Amino acid sequence: MDLHFLRLWDIYNPLLTETQREVTDLYFNCDLSLAEIAEQKGCSRQSVSDTLQKARRLME
Repeated sequence: MDLHFLRLWDIYNPLLTETQREVTDLYFNCDLSLAEIAEQKGCSRQSVSDTLQKARRLME
């Protein structure tokens, strides 16, 4: 995870929904793919992608 994202994570983490926090954590910290996250959460890859994009927009 890059330093810029870590700073944003510290600031904006409380503003994200639980799902956004979980998906963001799995993607950036656990290095899981969108497909792996979707399988783990029981949803579509597109749903994971949308959630991640919304979280990133909130943090930038």
